[in-house]
This record gives sequence, structure tokens and C-alpha cells, in this order.
Amino acid sequence: MQRTLRPRAFDPPTHADGSPNTDAPPIAWKPRPPEEILALRVCDPACGSGTFPVAALRYLTDALYESLHFHDRITREGERALVRLFEPSAGAGPLLW
Repeated sequence: MQRTLRPRAFDPPTHADGSPNTDAPPIAWKPRPPEEILALRVCDPACGSGTFPVAALRYLTDALYESLHFHDRITREGERALVRLFEPSAGAGPLLW
């Protein structure tokens, strides 16, 4: 999971020259916005026991949770919490579901 999904769900820190430091410890990587994590697709071409898709789901769920906190997408409203998974783009009208 670390080699395949971390670069998709997190941005690595950079070296002094601006190049990505992909060898940095996981704690140094910054989570990507929730929209990018939710847009990921995982394929298990082996169609085996399902171990890989379950592990990928767990990894991406943790990454999404970390991203929501990192990008301040959770707002407390009394006893409830409002979670914004998607941010409207600049100049766009209200999101309707």
C-alpha cells in the first residue's frame, strides 16, 4: 500500500532543490484534498481473495479521515459535525444534491 497508494493520497515533502522527497517518512507527507482521494479507483486484476481491495479501502479511509482534518473540512455544529467532502470551485454556484 505504501508504494502504490501513498503517492496518490499524499504529497511528499520537497528537497531543497524543489524535487519531491519520496523517501521521507510517512509523517512528513501532506494529505491531498478529499476530492482527489475520493476520485481514486483501485483495481484488483487477480480477482483472488479480496485481501488487496480490503487493505486499499482501509488505507484510503484513513487517508481520507486525515485529509478532512488537515484541510479543515470538519465543522462542529453543536452536538453534530458537518463534513465537507467537496469544496465548490471558485465562481461556481451552490452545490445541489
